Amino acid sequence: MAEIQAETAERNDITRDGLIAQCQEVYKLALREKQCAAAISAIKEIGILSGKRIERAEQGEPGDFALLENLTPAELNAFIAGEITLEDLRAKGSKLN
Repeated sequence: MAEIQAETAERNDITRDGLIAQCQEVYKLALREKQCAAAISAIKEIGILSGKRIERAEQGEPGDFALLENLTPAELNAFIAGEITLEDLRAKGSKLN
């Protein structure tokens, strides 16, 4: 999928610099039209594209990460190292839930 997206971007000459330039134009237009929300959105997008703003999102089912709070240091290290999964931890029993 990523390869297809890269090919499409290359074929259409879509670059980070080009996207930033477009966002800057949108920002200027939003200011002229007194559209503060649009101007702020353009600023945020410029920040993301330039790498100055990083958006993070938790992924997983509700409660998945609460499980990690009850781990021993050894279990947590094994999870971080990829030696055990959330499913492995759930299978250990209700003491971790």
